[in-house]
Amino acid sequence: MTKENKNLFVAGFILGLGILGAIDGVVFHQLLQWHHMILSPNIKVEIFYRRIVYGCFFGADGLGCD
Repeated sequence: MTKENKNLFVAGFILGLGILGAIDGVVFHQLLQWHHMILSPNIKVEIFYRRIVYGCFFGADGLGCD
C-alpha cells in the first residue's frame, strides 16, 4: 500500500466512524431512546452504573487524558 493510499484509507476510516457515531447518536439516542449501556431490569442499577462510567469518562476528558 502506497503512502497516498494509506492516508486515504485512514481518512476514510475516521470519517466513517464519525458518520456512524452521528447516526448512532441521532437514531438510537434521540429518536428511539433505547441505546443503553447495560440492559438491566433494575433501572436504579443502570442509572448508578451510567453515572460511574460517565463520571470516569468526563473526569478523564477534563484532565486531558483523551
